Amino acid sequence: MIWKSIESALSGAIETYRTQKSLLAVGQYFVRFISRRGPAAIRRRIEARRSLARMTAQSQRAPNQIIVAIVVGGVVGDNIIAARFLRDLGEFCPNVSFDIYTSNVALGRWIYGNVGSGLRDCFQDTSFGKISEEYDAILEIGDTVKFLQAKLTLTNNHSERLSKILASIRSFSDGHKDDKTLAYNHDGIVAQELLYKHGKNRATANHFIAGISYGGDRYALAADENVVAKHALGDKRYVTVHNGFDLSQITHSGTASKVYPKFGEVIKEVRKARPELIFVQIGASTSVNIDGVDLNLIGQTSLPEAAGLIKGAICHLDNEGGLVTIASCYGIRCCVVFGPSSADYFSYDGNVAIRPAECGGCWWIAKDWMSRCPRGMNEPVCMYKQPPSVVAKGVLQLLNAYP
Repeated sequence: MIWKSIESALSGAIETYRTQKSLLAVGQYFVRFISRRGPAAIRRRIEARRSLARMTAQSQRAPNQIIVAIVVGGVVGDNIIAARFLRDLGEFCPNVSFDIYTSNVALGRWIYGNVGSGLRDCFQDTSFGKISEEYDAILEIGDTVKFLQAKLTLTNNHSERLSKILASIRSFSDGHKDDKTLAYNHDGIVAQELLYKHGKNRATANHFIAGISYGGDRYALAADENVVAKHALGDKRYVTVHNGFDLSQITHSGTASKVYPKFGEVIKEVRKARPELIFVQIGASTSVNIDGVDLNLIGQTSLPEAAGLIKGAICHLDNEGGLVTIASCYGIRCCVVFGPSSADYFSYDGNVAIRPAECGGCWWIAKDWMSRCPRGMNEPVCMYKQPPSVVAKGVLQLLNAYP
């Protein structure tokens, strides 16, 4: 793990110098890398010890209980999508229990806490395999669900519901193995097939692969709703707005190609038609201040608090990302600006998807799409050439449709 981190840091530094020709930019990259990965690495070490202690103390399984290890990856939105999948899998197979291995146990407990009675516990991913737990099956869930292994006694038991699901996942996994030597984004190519060949999107892809029904976007994600009263928003009609990206993404430039830079101008346009609205900016350190917001809460909320603010909003304005998926858990409509990633694949029903005025969609083909424009542009034209008036029109369309 340490060597992988060193390799990642050096690779990022080399790419930063190649693209910016500046030692100062390389230094800034290392500061971002250490400030984000350092505390996370310490947390992972501490939590790994705690996880091993809890794994050792776990109670014996009940008769006929099937226990599946789930190794999850990705960021907030990916994990919520995985949680919906496990919710529906647990309902379809009530005798199945899950141990979840994640890079952030606290985040995992928040997201997976309501997948149903099948959840046993969340553990640090680095503790996986350290204790000889006899799992009946092991699955990995990132961009899609993947089959890793299963006992023959389970896979050969065709009367067991999970056996058929595992066979379906295994068939898809075997037919879509990642070739690490290729430059293109393998997950993007698989997603393209899921969308155009099978008519599935990000939210429903895992269910299609497993052959189970999708239980819907709504999900019982715990939200700290006290934050609304804390900021005197209880009697206000407010819009949450966000322009950041996930903290785990450390890019060469310090920003991301999917970030829309003109939300301040959007807010100015919307106010002309709806002057009574309050705009509340939320986000972490990857966000930048947006001109014209009434309340700036960058770095001042936990994720459950951010969820509480979104849950109380009349709509949410954002780039494509995890907070949009959080909003979908509560049925809150969003106006989402798309660029490198696909509106057709990532958008939720009921949201307004602002598609690129030019270019876009490079997520399909480029592994480093988040860090830089594959065309070599200093600024990704898919985002920078999107007129604020078009985005404002989308927000007003949403507000008028759901007053």
